[in-house]
Amino acid sequence: ANYWTANNVSGDVSKAKTAFIKSGTATTIASSNRRTGCALRAVSSTGSTVVDPDPPTPSNLELVDLGLSVKWANMNVDATTSMIKGSYYAWGETATKNRFSWSNYQYCSGTASTCQNIGSDISKNSSYDKAYKDNSTMCMPTAAQWKELINSCTWTETTVSGIKGYNVKGPSGKTIFLPFAGCSYDGHDYGSGSYAYYWTSNNVSSDVSKAQAAYLKSGAATTVTTSNRRTGAAIRPVEKTSGTTPEPTTGLQLVDLGLSVKWANMNVGATTASERGGYFAWGETATKSTYRWANYKYCSGTAETCQNIGSNISKNATYDKPYKDDATMCLPTEAQWNELISRCTWTAATVDGVKGYNVKGPSGKSIFLPFSGCSYDGSNRNVGTSANYWTANNVSGDVSKA
Repeated sequence: ANYWTANNVSGDVSKAKTAFIKSGTATTIASSNRRTGCALRAVSSTGSTVVDPDPPTPSNLELVDLGLSVKWANMNVDATTSMIKGSYYAWGETATKNRFSWSNYQYCSGTASTCQNIGSDISKNSSYDKAYKDNSTMCMPTAAQWKELINSCTWTETTVSGIKGYNVKGPSGKTIFLPFAGCSYDGHDYGSGSYAYYWTSNNVSSDVSKAQAAYLKSGAATTVTTSNRRTGAAIRPVEKTSGTTPEPTTGLQLVDLGLSVKWANMNVGATTASERGGYFAWGETATKSTYRWANYKYCSGTAETCQNIGSNISKNATYDKPYKDDATMCLPTEAQWNELISRCTWTAATVDGVKGYNVKGPSGKSIFLPFSGCSYDGSNRNVGTSANYWTANNVSGDVSKA
């Protein structure tokens, strides 16, 4: 049964709230189209005031101190409450429109291949940053600021006044609500109530037709991914001047996850955390174009002729590529990998369009392990779906394996 309440749905004037009762399931407050015929159950017209279980629904754009490097706005651009999605904008445009397509995208000549490069970071540029153009104390968040929000806050899927989304609680204990605002392209709106794209201020350096966006989805981990710049997406502003946001590292560094050893922030041969780096056969310190028994350095062309070069090759510059490159680092042992697996939180994530795992240690810091695949017999395999990372240990019962 659906029983009418006296309340409408603030984010959709065509709906009102109902009590939904069903055999075998918990009774909930839902919503229904106002034209629907539903039952009414009356209550007395006098009595004490009931406290609304929903969190406050602010009607003014404000900045909330979540305890991060920047404060976050309590609602989307053009919204009047935290539950309303606001308006959609193509990346870099400061006016909304009814249709989002390459044919009317302001910064191309009708196709993705003709996209103009308007900058790697459009934050605080009033020509491209809608949040900053409207209010110079705010701006579009960078990809790094979104990643900080994702990694440093507690995300709880919830429904507020009939609108689905995420309640995001920061280290300060304060919260913001991010509605599943959907997105729009080629004349259609998609995903409202089940997912959302929120623009960052950063483009995708390898593809000028795309920019980075935060992707929220019901039942899934929030990630920073990519979207076509012509897409209509929501914008959630941040404070312009507060603090310094940690930018993605571009050099090899060690991260203290709170384990027995620190872990590098990227793969050997990579320049960013999302790159796969180079492939190496076990015990070899140079990459190559194909990986076969015929060219493996420590055999005579077959698995049966493998040499035993040690049960643990860590910190041996002849066999350990990280240690050869930098004596402050080395190949992790099997035990160190097991510690990383058992003591950290592993969350599927997409960084710069690359899938992998975000691995958060007891210290609260994290590293990203991309699905870098592997290579053998002349082919690269499973890039984007899985990865094999070497340990320093061989397999004692089979000298041809590690």
